[in-house]
Amino acid sequence: MNRKISKIVLMVFFALYTSSLCAQMLSVNSEKPQINMFYALPLKNNSSVVQLKVFATDNKGVMGFLLKDENTTTNITEKGWSKNRPVSYQLKEYGIYNLYLWVKDTDGNITGPASCKVNYDPKDSIKPVIEKFECRWSANNEITFDIKCKDNIGVDKYLIKYNCSDGNTWTSQKPSKMYLKNKQEYTFYLWVKDIAGNLSTVCKCKCKCTNK
Repeated sequence: MNRKISKIVLMVFFALYTSSLCAQMLSVNSEKPQINMFYALPLKNNSSVVQLKVFATDNKGVMGFLLKDENTTTNITEKGWSKNRPVSYQLKEYGIYNLYLWVKDTDGNITGPASCKVNYDPKDSIKPVIEKFECRWSANNEITFDIKCKDNIGVDKYLIKYNCSDGNTWTSQKPSKMYLKNKQEYTFYLWVKDIAGNLSTVCKCKCKCTNK
């Protein structure tokens, strides 16, 4: 009788262990981390060290960061991975740099590269100019922008705010549209900066959103 009970206990234990193991195998994490922020601050006092702003998230946890000045294939064992978020990068000589950032999680999932440009040229102090900034509203709550800018080297980032919004998200892509739910008059403010970090004068335009 005792042997039968022991056999049943062992069978139950084995079944529970097998079930737990299968559950772990089925719950393998394949979700890649996300790089929410990666940009370079303007160089100061002709310094060759660029300060970086980096923020990344993951469903289980960010494990490592890899920063390079070339977009090459990478893997989880490559030399250069660090558990610490990069806060600066040493520029080797004058020129325009493309910096690339990868992030990996605790399960070895790696993001695609995020990039930012840095112009290491102490002589470039010319601010970009916003030549045109217009906005139009359409009945589907879509606001479209017509933007034209110029710079001696090239415009790198754009920032649009409206009314008293606190948004502070620079983007590499020229803003072309925005969706706003409330039908009212909006005042939009635009800044652009070049890869040397020179900031334009703010430019604004107004758009009245109404069904009439």
